[in-house]
Amino acid sequence: MTSLWRESVKSEVFTLMQEMKNLKKILWIIGMRKNWKK
Repeated sequence: MTSLWRESVKSEVFTLMQEMKNLKKILWIIGMRKNWKK
């Protein structure tokens, strides 16, 4: 039971990290576009 729970927590953390990376990428692209328009 505990090992299964640990695995699910690991996958949750991994998914969260992936989402953070994507969010940073999106924010970076938006920032580049704003600077590009100037």
